[in-house]
Amino acid sequence: VVSGRLHLGGAWPRDLLLSGELVVDRLRYARDLDLEKMLLDFRQRVRQPPRPDEEEWLRLDVHLIGGDDMRVDNNLLRARLQFVAPPGTRRGRLELVGTNVRIGLLGAVEVLAGIAYFRGNEYRVTHGVVEFDDRTAIDPHFDFTADTSIREYRVVARAWGRLGDEGMEGFQLELASEPTLAQADILTLLTFGITSRDLERGGSAFTGAGVAAEALLTASGLD
Repeated sequence: VVSGRLHLGGAWPRDLLLSGELVVDRLRYARDLDLEKMLLDFRQRVRQPPRPDEEEWLRLDVHLIGGDDMRVDNNLLRARLQFVAPPGTRRGRLELVGTNVRIGLLGAVEVLAGIAYFRGNEYRVTHGVVEFDDRTAIDPHFDFTADTSIREYRVVARAWGRLGDEGMEGFQLELASEPTLAQADILTLLTFGITSRDLERGGSAFTGAGVAAEALLTASGLD
């Protein structure tokens, strides 16, 4: 639910400006998502160049003011959202900029009091920011920290990077645990619920899980 005013002006039909301010009074995003498919589709859209026959006839300068009732509630995340206030302002906002061909977004969104769900585990989001800094594309940088408890271990995971980057070049993952485990052990603990010590003690009972764990470690690049 949004309210506000927009103004369309300029020289018709090739040099128009859409400007104004909209207040996001209420926002709910409840659609379930397939994370891998979402990232693949997003990266394809970011890398796809404009068509040669597309003309830029509309410029954008729209401020989106964040309200107090913005939430995500789906299969990946349940959290309140807040637009971050730029320096010198009192209210959080995003800026919709660019043109009809190259739409950009500026500003940042903070995740508050969030619970994330990934591969059967529930994580408490302790820090989450998505920052938009491109005037010609919507390709945000993200930085999330979350923790979860599995068996006797508390695991803290931090992920950061840019959504539009391909593969692991723009995506970083850092894992830590209490009691301390190696990064590779934390990954197998999160994915299969076991560690290398379990494999050593379990013998043939963990053979299948051990093979799967080795394949996962090879694919992830963690040692």
